[in-house]
Formats: sequence, structure tokens, C-alpha cells
Amino acid sequence: MRKLVLVLLIALVAMPFVSVSRSFAQSKVVRITLIDENGSGEDGSAQITDQGDGTTKVELIMTNQPEGSEQPAAIHEGTCTSLDADVAFALTPVKDLKSTSTIKTALATLLNSKYAVAVTKSATDKTVISCGILPSAAVASGGAMTMAQVMSTLLDQANELQGTIKKKEADASQNAYKTFHATFAAHEDDIKKASPPDQEEVDTAMTAVNTALGAGDWDKSAAAAAELVKKVTEAQEALSSMTSAASSTVPAGVPAYMDTLKSTAADLQRETKNADKEGSQAAYTAFHDAFAANENDLKAKNAEAQAHIEDAMHEVRDALAAGDLAKASTAATEVVNEVNDAIGEMSAATSSGALPNGGVATSPVLALVLVVASLLLVFAGTALRRRITS
Repeated sequence: MRKLVLVLLIALVAMPFVSVSRSFAQSKVVRITLIDENGSGEDGSAQITDQGDGTTKVELIMTNQPEGSEQPAAIHEGTCTSLDADVAFALTPVKDLKSTSTIKTALATLLNSKYAVAVTKSATDKTVISCGILPSAAVASGGAMTMAQVMSTLLDQANELQGTIKKKEADASQNAYKTFHATFAAHEDDIKKASPPDQEEVDTAMTAVNTALGAGDWDKSAAAAAELVKKVTEAQEALSSMTSAASSTVPAGVPAYMDTLKSTAADLQRETKNADKEGSQAAYTAFHDAFAANENDLKAKNAEAQAHIEDAMHEVRDALAAGDLAKASTAATEVVNEVNDAIGEMSAATSSGALPNGGVATSPVLALVLVVASLLLVFAGTALRRRITS
């Protein structure tokens, strides 16, 4: 009998820690795009995975690499337009379009500073032929960002955009613009709520860059990019002490990333409703990235909600690919509804102690209640058995 009680105690007390150990075991992954530079035509991507033991796996996939070539790759401090000449972490050279390396540092270390992945032409020619910037920890987390983090990210991206334009890198400039636009679109409402004049000035400067790039006018693009950096800097100074308006829009107990999904879903709804093709695509990318970064946790908490949000998101994707902005708008509204439903269900589950997937929240208090109940049942059963045998 004592053994049974001990087993029950161990099992029930351990319950709150099972899901915790699983969450820590999940890998953290960051994916970035490598953009061709110096006319190389060599694009690619990098998947960077924290392996949980203080090391990070870096996998590169390239396109259009000259047949038979072997091209050095490395992680440098800085950005693609301001790479530190020294190699921070050497990677396996790219051969046959791929490279796989393990470096002795945690992914969090890379994300807490400015780093970029660069591939060079050859062992003797250090010309950078492809490059991609690692996101900041705030961006990679997919969680709610403070206004200071938003403006710092926008300033970094504006400077990178200016740098690629100065180098007259067409593909890199377009990619840098899209990155800036996506970040701005995801937080535009918050910026506007905090300071309408700053939001309008940054928006105007951003549009001027896009127009000049579209016209292929590098001089106008450079001037517009310089103005964008100026306006973002001014906005940062004005807003740096403010927190994001979306920092507490979800009920207590609901994961912070649901706040980000709610905000980016609203951006997607607005852009598709305005029939802004480029803005809609950028807003979709922002929502998709936030969803992908937190999909596993959302699925564990509410698999049905995760599936419904994903289905609605894919409807937006398909409508955008078909160029049907009216259908995309309808699907975006469904995304907003599904996110709001998920927030409501998760809030209700937190209040009741029940999990949406049919389980029971294993808090320490609940575990203690279960232990006491089990002991009472055991003692009652023992007393009943003694009464029968006597």
C-alpha cells in the first residue's frame, strides 16, 4: 500500500514538470535569406539551429554556384553592408551548393548582437558573393516588442537599405526594402497611435525609396534612403521611451505571442482590404513568420486553434498568389477571427484550469489537490477492506 501511495505521489507531483522539460528540448531555429552581391547571381538560404548544448548548427543552401567551385563561408560581426573584416565563426566552405557546420556558441549569443552570414568568391578572392543578416533576439522570438525594440530594428534595417543602395545592389536593395516594409507594416498602427506625424513621415520616406528603386534611379534611391534613415532616427528619439501599444492587449495567462499574431493579423486584414498588393504580401509574411515561430507551442496548447489559423492563413496565401485581393481580404478577416477565438479559448482555459485539447492544467496547486484526493481514496479503500475482512 505504501508503495502505491509513493507511486501516486511521484506521478502526480511530476506532472507539472513534464511539459516544461519538453519545451526546453525543442530546438530553436532561425532561417535567413542569402542575397547575391557584386553581380554574382548566387542566392541562397541559411538554417541556423540551436542544439541545446552550447553549439549551433549552420546549414547553407546556395543556387547558381559555379560548377566545381569551393567558396568560403563565415559568420562575421556587423551587417552585410558593414561586415567586420575578421571572421567571427568559420563555416565549412560551400561545395556542390551546400555547407553544414557546427559552431561552438549558442544561437542566443548570435541573436543578442549583430551578425551576418557571408559567402566569398574563393579562397584567394575575398569578394562577398552572397550575404544574409541574422535577426535580433526580439525579432526572432516572435513575441511582442517594445517600441524601443521596434524603432531600433527599423533603424538597423533602414541603414542596411541605404548601404545596399549605395552599392547599387539591385536584388539586395529590393530585399532590404521588403524587410523594412514588413517590419514597419507589422508595427505601423502602434507607431501611428503613439505619434501620427512620425508614422506619416516614415511612411512617406519609405514610399519614396520604393518609387525610386522601381524606376531604377540610384541617385534618387540614395537620397530617399538617406531621408528614410533620418526620419526613422527622429522617430526613434521621439518614441524610444514608449512601450508598444500592443504589449498588454491579451488577457493574463495567454502567451505573449498571441498578441503578436493578433497585431499582424490586423495588419494583414487592413492591407488586403486596401487592395495593396505589396503591402498585403509583406503583412502576410510578417504574420506567417510570427505564426511559424510559435506554431509548436500553440499546437501543444490548442491543436484545433492552430489548425484553424493555419488553414485561414493558407487561404490568404493562395488568394495572394492568384492575385485575388478581394478573396484575400475575406480570408484575412477569417484569420483575425480565428486568432481572436483562440485567445478567448486560451483565456477561458486558463481561468477554468482545463486545456482546450481536453486535458487538465497541471499546476502545482492542482497536483496537490489530486495527491490529497488520491490519498483519501487509498485510505477509504483500506478502511473498507479491513471492515470487510473483519
